[in-house]
Amino acid sequence: EFVEAANADLVDVLTPKRLESLPHPWLWIEDAHYEFEILLNKLHPYLKPGDYIICEDTNQNVHAVWQDPQWLKKYNREEQMEENIMCEQKRIVLRNFCLAHPDQYRVDSHYQDMFGYNVSKTQNTIIRRIA
Repeated sequence: EFVEAANADLVDVLTPKRLESLPHPWLWIEDAHYEFEILLNKLHPYLKPGDYIICEDTNQNVHAVWQDPQWLKKYNREEQMEENIMCEQKRIVLRNFCLAHPDQYRVDSHYQDMFGYNVSKTQNTIIRRIA
């Protein structure tokens, strides 16, 4: 089944009743960039221990390149600056969320650093609910 919804509306479209009935563990991969904080807070009550949140495009080293005006111009991507800034904000939003729920979420370093410390486009944003 394909369900289409804006991030901010996903919980309402799926309905709380349906979310409560879905089997766990969940693997939620966020790569949309928009309305991330709203969705994160709406999904929090439905996430259970063992569920994962993977938040893409959060590596600050990548952002340094993506937000370089010369790089953007060279690759004809100037129109992506706003989205690139939003990607950087996702890492901060997720960090603050985990700090607000310190006993419930942790970076899963087994998967996060499987190929080396923060070598992917995720930077400490492979998160596991632990409680």
